[in-house]
Amino acid sequence: MNADKRQFRGGTSHLSKATSCIPCRRGKTRCDRARPACEQCITHDRSEDCQYEDTNVPTQTEILEGQITRLEARIRQLKKTPDSQVSITLSDPYASRRISVLPQSPDYDEPITPTLEQLLNSFLPYSSEFGFFLNSARFKSAMLLALPVGHPSRPAPPLIYAVSLCGIYISRQANSYLLEERYRRLAVEATYSNLSESHPLKILHGIQAEVLLTYYFIANSRYPEARYHITAAVSMSIYAGLHKIGPPITPVLQPPRDSVEEGERIIGIWSVLILDRSLAIILGEAPHMIFPSDDPSSKFETPWPLDMREYAQGRFRRNVTAENTISQFTNGQTPPNSDRSPLAMHAKAVLLWEKVTEMVRNSDRGMEPSNSSAFFTAFAMLDAQIQHLQTCLPPFAFIPNIRNSEHVRKLVRSDYSKRTRLDASRGVFEGILMLVHGNFQYINPTIAYIWLEAAQIMINEVKSSRSHAQCGDSSERSMSNLVERVLTTIQPFANHGSFMRNSVRRMEDMYNAG
Repeated sequence: MNADKRQFRGGTSHLSKATSCIPCRRGKTRCDRARPACEQCITHDRSEDCQYEDTNVPTQTEILEGQITRLEARIRQLKKTPDSQVSITLSDPYASRRISVLPQSPDYDEPITPTLEQLLNSFLPYSSEFGFFLNSARFKSAMLLALPVGHPSRPAPPLIYAVSLCGIYISRQANSYLLEERYRRLAVEATYSNLSESHPLKILHGIQAEVLLTYYFIANSRYPEARYHITAAVSMSIYAGLHKIGPPITPVLQPPRDSVEEGERIIGIWSVLILDRSLAIILGEAPHMIFPSDDPSSKFETPWPLDMREYAQGRFRRNVTAENTISQFTNGQTPPNSDRSPLAMHAKAVLLWEKVTEMVRNSDRGMEPSNSSAFFTAFAMLDAQIQHLQTCLPPFAFIPNIRNSEHVRKLVRSDYSKRTRLDASRGVFEGILMLVHGNFQYINPTIAYIWLEAAQIMINEVKSSRSHAQCGDSSERSMSNLVERVLTTIQPFANHGSFMRNSVRRMEDMYNAG
């Protein structure tokens, strides 16, 4: 393999809490305390997040976390208040500590170079990777109208700027850094004032802008900002009543004019849920959009999403109702072979992924012998759900399987469990190898977390074979060759932002360490 070997420098920092930067302290890595950014943060492409708590001025991370806490409290209040009677306000978390990403200069309402149409042509082919849920044809027509930003016939300002930002980010043209910085600032600042504006689509377009910004910040390993924007997206979605689509109409949004607008709302709430769950799993945190089945005041009553083209063809039945959509699925009550649109399958996969993560977390805390029977029953049910969903997927698709947890591995010692994990990992790797046949300028960054999970299982199996004096046999050579082919295939994706780049490096480090 031609990949460079890299030395991972980890371990617990022995520096004092007051002198290490916030990212190093949280990651328990050694910090050299360099300013304006330490070596660890520079190496891991997080220079902008390298901050110290040695002044009386709140750090950017602290300000964002304060806003997140307030938004989380508002989400809890909104879910318990019928018909969205509680108002919602998004404030600029940097208002008391203005951080200008560029020297002050006149702001441009529209991109100058490249043109707006060029940015749209860069963005729209990959829009689904950013969780874009609006009708693309209608959106493009509105974007290209010769009208000023803020006009009611055009998209809401934060969405115009967020789409322009993503187009700039995908196109990766030379000398586009300053333009990207400018439109990142414009997009972020526009989200803060969006709800106070009079644009007729400010709610739905504001949610869409927050989703785009969340994916953008994940791709760039800027997790505090990603957490803030997904929390804002969840808060606005609950406020708008998108989790309870169907009669009665929420007073926040006007009734949809047709099935396309209805579809945008349904796809929108599911896109927010998928992103919320995915980021929570990656960060090891609890998601914001939770609807306990035993809480009658908090229900998810939106039907599974269809493809946008089906809404455009009028196939959606108006005034459709749904009851406890999520809990019915996770409890195994959803009818077999129903709701098989790609987004519905993605949502189901993420819900099972979250359920697996929660099961592993609970098992790692230890288990009383009296509870083992219930655990194995739940384990078998979850495994059956995963297997069933796999049979409904097209070739080379992947559903996260039971994680390779040490505790679960002790509880379930069987060749079947081992084969299941390896088969799932091979499925992920085969999917990666298929990417070589396409010219992907951008890919959803959260997929890198699944790549890492699969790589850990495959590489551990290679190491296990070598340690048991099986090095050189056909099975070990086959797995080693597969891992090396994958590491070669994913090299171009290292240019897709720091999150993907760091994930590729970690996979290389895992393999080279053996």
